[in-house]
Amino acid sequence: MAPKNHIWEEITGVPEVSEQTASFLRKLEPLQHAWQEAAKNDPDSFQETRLRALRSHAIETGIIERLYDVDWGVTEALVAEGISQGVIERTGGSVGAEALSVIKDQYEALEFVSESARGERPFSTSFIRELHALITRHQLTYDATDTLGNPVKVELLHGEWKVDANHVTRPDGSTLEYCPPLRVQDQMESLVRFYESDDSHPIIRAAWLHHRFISIHPFQDGNGRVARALVLLELLRAHYAPLVVGRDTRSHYIKQLDAANDGDLEPLILLLADLERQAMIRQFQAPLQPLSTGSVLEVARAAAAKLADLQQANRRQKSEALATLALRVSNRIEAKLKALAPELEQTFRSNDTSASVWVRRANVGTSEALQFHGQLVKLARHHQFFANLSEGSWWNTLTMRLLEERLRFLVAVVRVGSGETGIGAVLIQAERLFTEGEEQAPAYEWLFEPSEFDRVPITGDLTLDAIWPEVDHLLESCLSASIAKFTQTLA
Repeated sequence: MAPKNHIWEEITGVPEVSEQTASFLRKLEPLQHAWQEAAKNDPDSFQETRLRALRSHAIETGIIERLYDVDWGVTEALVAEGISQGVIERTGGSVGAEALSVIKDQYEALEFVSESARGERPFSTSFIRELHALITRHQLTYDATDTLGNPVKVELLHGEWKVDANHVTRPDGSTLEYCPPLRVQDQMESLVRFYESDDSHPIIRAAWLHHRFISIHPFQDGNGRVARALVLLELLRAHYAPLVVGRDTRSHYIKQLDAANDGDLEPLILLLADLERQAMIRQFQAPLQPLSTGSVLEVARAAAAKLADLQQANRRQKSEALATLALRVSNRIEAKLKALAPELEQTFRSNDTSASVWVRRANVGTSEALQFHGQLVKLARHHQFFANLSEGSWWNTLTMRLLEERLRFLVAVVRVGSGETGIGAVLIQAERLFTEGEEQAPAYEWLFEPSEFDRVPITGDLTLDAIWPEVDHLLESCLSASIAKFTQTLA
């Protein structure tokens, strides 16, 4: 079957979404409330987390467009310390002067967006043109093809609508056409009008704004970077965390944009919703160290005030509600793993008569709850949040012995953030073990690097029925991937 070309269509308003998508968005509300409370109680940490998100966005948005490449070590340093040549040199890395200028421009443009979200600057076509000019300020040219199909460098016009038609060829060979140049002004005015008159959920609005802007493609180049900056604008206006579409998400992101091009916006909405969850949970990192010194009494008074705040009754109630839900989730996980264990054991005994599969668990409040402290600290750091493991976690393991090798599938519910935040997360990791006896703390290695989607945030005011479908899906997909990867290592 020949690939289907996508013909540009006039802009229409924000669509209705299914109840399933609406339900997923409603689940963000308790996490958003906790995130806003954390921002109020610890403004310094909140501001630092926001700055890091903007730096990450500024770097990743150009990597997605293949404008430059920055390795992970340098990226982490730039995100943590600031975007400068000095930071790059301290890491021993290398980023070209032109690429660094583009990254700085992108960061300054995001600061402009942040300031606009806090102020009274109206959303307009002139605002969008100014944003494009800021993002592309030091980008002099862009890659194009001439009439003979040869690659050429073309001068980039900053903040000006395109004058030539543009389109892209998708991986399946189909063509995606964008708005004709003569219609850009009126279509951009329609975009602004529809956006300002809509009252849908902010993430629905952000996804719609992103996709419809891209479908117009009003500029010669830089449209994707402007679209992601507009997502930031909508989220900050609605008091959500700044999310980052990173390099690891690129293929999934492009796939969901293609689904929107084919008429289904919901996959893009759900992707942004999931990235937003991850962005909010990153707020709950290890407490920042004081940046300046003070007298012993000043430090003591500040610490006492914070301790008193943590002891408030409403926080204790949130913590207790989370503990109740965590126990219910852990019970359901245990039941599922125990149902799977004998079937898995029987399946693999056709290849290894001594194959065995067993399940273990522990709850917070027992001595065993602390057993996987090291693994869970590492997992939480990988997911960029602080796991409060002072009392351990609610964990389950499914261990498989096959051909004298062992796979341990670990599923844990952990508290997120320091103090009683009322937020938890379901974390999953598969480990290959190298020594006998779980009591002997065997050496292990991860079978795969967990992605940013391999976790489920939870809050105590949710119900088990509300979150179980997502936890169950995560269990199924990760356990299947773990078994496949483990058996490959035995070949």
